[in-house]
Amino acid sequence: MYKIIFFAKDIRGGTDTFLRQLGLLDSKKFNKIFCFFRKDQDAIYDKNRVILNETYPEGPSFSLKKLSIFITNIPKTYYYIKSENPQLLFTCDTYSYLTIVFLKFFCFKKIPLVALVNNNIYLINQKRHSFLYSKLIFALMEISSKVPEGFVFVSKDLAKITTKTIGIMPRRIEIIPHSLDLTKVRSLLKEKFTKGQRELIGDKREFKIFSVGRLDQQKDFRSLLNGFSLVLKEIPSCRLIILGDGELRQNLERQVFELGIGRNVVFAGWQKNIYKFLKYADLFILSSNYEGFPITILEAMASGVPVISTDSPTGPREILGNGKYGVLIKVGDYKKMAAMAVELLNNKPLRRHYRKIGLKRVRMFNTQKKQYEALFSEILES
Repeated sequence: MYKIIFFAKDIRGGTDTFLRQLGLLDSKKFNKIFCFFRKDQDAIYDKNRVILNETYPEGPSFSLKKLSIFITNIPKTYYYIKSENPQLLFTCDTYSYLTIVFLKFFCFKKIPLVALVNNNIYLINQKRHSFLYSKLIFALMEISSKVPEGFVFVSKDLAKITTKTIGIMPRRIEIIPHSLDLTKVRSLLKEKFTKGQRELIGDKREFKIFSVGRLDQQKDFRSLLNGFSLVLKEIPSCRLIILGDGELRQNLERQVFELGIGRNVVFAGWQKNIYKFLKYADLFILSSNYEGFPITILEAMASGVPVISTDSPTGPREILGNGKYGVLIKVGDYKKMAAMAVELLNNKPLRRHYRKIGLKRVRMFNTQKKQYEALFSEILES
C-alpha cells in the first residue's frame, strides 16, 4: 500500500469537495492522509486529518506574522513528513506548494511530489497582493517548477494561462477536471434540514436564486447584488440565498441595506451540505471575476438547477460547453445578469431545458478518481 500525504492550507474554496473526492481513491492501494496548515471548524476527515497550525491568521493580505508562521511551519512539516515516511506528496494550493517544494528540494528529493493548480494564481496574486509580493511568488514558482514530478491543472485554459503568465515549466502536465460522486450527491439531496435551516429557504411561492462561494473580491458578489436588485423590480416575489462566508460579509450586508433589498437576501453562511439547499433553487448564479474550475457550477447542475455564470477565466466556458449547457455573460455585467435571470424565471420550459441538459452534462465529469489513481500508480511504480 502506498502512503500519500495531501497538503492544503485549508478547506476553503473547492478544496474540501476536491479532497473528499480523493478520499474515495482505492483504499486497498492508497493510504491517504490529509494535512492542513489551518484548522477549519467543519473539516471532517476522521483519523486521517492532521492540523499543523490551528491559529493561522485570517485574511488574504501579507503580514509579518504570516511570514513568521510560514517559516515556523517548515520544520514542523519536515518532522511530520519524516515521521510518516510517505511514498508521495501532493499539494493543493500555492501556500502548501511553496512549503513542500522547498522541503523536497533540500530534504526529500526521493519522494515524488505532485502539485495541483486549481485557481488562477496569476490573477489572485495580482488582485490581492502588492506588486513586489506577487513578483516574488511568481519567481519562486517559476524557479521551482521543475522540482515536482508533475503538475495537475483542473482545466486546459488554466494550464495555458498559468504556464504563459507565470512562466512555470513543469516536467509533466496533467489536465484533470474536478468531478462529483453523483451517487453521493443523490444521498445528500435527500438529507433533511436541521433546526433553523428550513427558514433560510423562505416562502414556497417565492422564486429562489442561489449562489455559493467565499465572500471575497474574486467572487464579485457586489455585481450579483446589483443585478438581483434589478431582478426584484421585475419579479418582486424572489429571494437570493448566498451560501458562504468571508472577509467581505459586512461590506456586502451594508450594500444590501443601501440597495433596500434586505427582506429578499439571505446570507446563509458556510454549509456542510449545500445540496439540500440547492434542490429548492430555481436558478444558480456564479458572478466570479476569475476562477480555476468552479465546482459549484457542477454542484448546481447535479442538483438540477439552471446556471447563469460569468464567462470568467477560467472554467465556466469549459463546463458549460461555450454556453450550450448554461448561460454565459460578461464579467461584471450585472444588467445582463439580471435580464437573463428574469428571462429564465419567467420561462419554466426554458428552465426545464437547462435542468435536463445540465444533469446530462455533469455526468461527463466523473473520471477524476480513475485519472488520479492512474497518475499516482504510474509515478509510484516508475
